[in-house]
Amino acid sequence: MRPKGAGVVVMTKAKIKKVISGAVAVAAAAAIIGGSIAAVNARKPISVAERPAAVKTSDQPFVTEVTGESKNFRIPAMITLESGRIVASADARYDTTLDGGGLDTVVAYSDDSGATWTSYTANHLGDNGNKFSKKSSAFIDSELIANGNNVWMMTTFYPGGRNLASWTGIKAAVAEPAFNEDGSLKISDNHGKSYDYKADINHFENGYSQITDGNGKDSGYKIDEYYYLYDANNNLLGNIFYIKSKMKFSVVPTTYLYMTKSENGGESFGAPKLINLKKADEAFYGVGPGRGICTSNGTLIFSAYVCDVKAGTQQASFIYSTDGGSTWQRSRDIESNDTFEYSSESQIVELSNGDLRCFFRNNSNRICYADAKLTGTEYIWSDPVVTETEISSACMLSAIQCTKGGKDYILISCPTGTSKKKGKTVHERSCGKIFAFEVDGAGNMTLTKTTDINDSAFMYSCMTCLNNGRIALLYESAEGEITYTVYAPGELI
Repeated sequence: MRPKGAGVVVMTKAKIKKVISGAVAVAAAAAIIGGSIAAVNARKPISVAERPAAVKTSDQPFVTEVTGESKNFRIPAMITLESGRIVASADARYDTTLDGGGLDTVVAYSDDSGATWTSYTANHLGDNGNKFSKKSSAFIDSELIANGNNVWMMTTFYPGGRNLASWTGIKAAVAEPAFNEDGSLKISDNHGKSYDYKADINHFENGYSQITDGNGKDSGYKIDEYYYLYDANNNLLGNIFYIKSKMKFSVVPTTYLYMTKSENGGESFGAPKLINLKKADEAFYGVGPGRGICTSNGTLIFSAYVCDVKAGTQQASFIYSTDGGSTWQRSRDIESNDTFEYSSESQIVELSNGDLRCFFRNNSNRICYADAKLTGTEYIWSDPVVTETEISSACMLSAIQCTKGGKDYILISCPTGTSKKKGKTVHERSCGKIFAFEVDGAGNMTLTKTTDINDSAFMYSCMTCLNNGRIALLYESAEGEITYTVYAPGELI
């Protein structure tokens, strides 16, 4: 995708000072120019929008109607690189705040602790325009890992016209396997009636993989590393993740884990990998958004969770790689207990003894966690712990580990708001706080300080420790709005 022409972008939010410059070049994910793609066997072509221009902004990474040309943003993620650069990501939700239906991923980075930001749209397909559409694909809920100056990003990815649940008016993802036993991607040539074709997405020759039938016979069609479809004459026919009714070849309409890697500090990301860890009978196995971690022994950890909408169940887990992201394994799920009925979106920190502590969304209205210990080659969960710290727990939270005065601390940001409705206390996504817990050598946590962030809307959030010792916070401060702020350690610990 080529960027639009350069020029100053006019900002509309008064609290943001100004745009420093207009469009800057970013690496293109695929050489696709906006317009109409004549999908095979479609009555009408799919309208494909151009990738939004990259921009530079002051003070804030995600600016309404400027960053990614999106009106709304949700689901912040943020990490600090070895160089001191901050890398952040979020959903560009364009003209909606709903989950699904044309969402993309915007990435922003800053080399001056957040005074200025460069941002661009990293994940983008553009089907049906940069706007909400029930027929569009969606990248949702990004999570970032830093190791040195390398960045891994994972998002939950839906093919066109699919979502977690149908309450948005978009069809729910199906509980079917998306991959064959040999790891190849299942592909249909009849709009999902059967999946008799496949493509080896783990081996691309000269940037392409042929689509073959079950006997290995070449169909005459191929896909590139971004899943764009070409015929024998190299004519572009669209993307196999576009809505299946419009495509000659299409994928199983379920949930995918979509991973990309940046080797230049988040300035651009390479070709994606689809991580095959969703079980065959699961409709949704997705990302626990925010920040993943690289442990002291180099293991990459992304939090994740399974959700069965029909059964009303959710369980947190994580995926991990011990070979730099080449291969991935899935942990066991956290089991519920008498205090909480589910676990879902989570954030993980590494304790001083190498155990992983997973803080997870739940319905107990308390901060809850479980520890995972590496036993042989497998992580084993401890019994979950329900703390006495009251929060609005039906929301993603952020957790980071830091030190001060030779002591270890875990900081947790989350909403804590309550109100009375019909005489009952209702927990709400408001009144943000950061809790500071001192952690001893045995992993016991003692609450030492609580800091009020605001008394208004506070939803999803993400923190990171900056190289200058300060602590940065990204949080949803209103519907469709994400705010960046920085604290001195003494303000929080």
